[in-house]
Amino acid sequence: MTKRWITSIAGFVMSTSALFAAEPIDLLIQEYMKNLEHLAQQSNPSFSEFSAETGKRFYFEEHSHPEAPNQRNCASCHSSNPANPGKTQVGKPIDPLQPSVNVKRFKDVREIEKWFGRNCKWVLQRECTAQEKGDFIYYLHSL
Repeated sequence: MTKRWITSIAGFVMSTSALFAAEPIDLLIQEYMKNLEHLAQQSNPSFSEFSAETGKRFYFEEHSHPEAPNQRNCASCHSSNPANPGKTQVGKPIDPLQPSVNVKRFKDVREIEKWFGRNCKWVLQRECTAQEKGDFIYYLHSL
């Protein structure tokens, strides 16, 4: 391990601790976030840290879909307020995304990856990047 990487991880753990101080985060999820940070650094050498503000922009950014008349974004189904329930395009209820309201959110890495996989393809027509995932999670935990 390089000194830069160790310093970066230490800084991340400190910033993660501050970010999630109001709500304890599972050690497994901390490791998941460290992994996302490492992947983000690999794909973008200028990456320094996740941003709640960037995550917020990502949540509301609209994307065109070749088979749909309307643009899509995360809020299309999850509502403009992540503390509120949402609903799918077919009307199925979705529990709130905001972890301080829904304590089951962001507790299981397998579930996180499953829903990122489905939702990123639905909204973006591609996989989400590690940075997009990290920013998104930071945004939701900052609320």
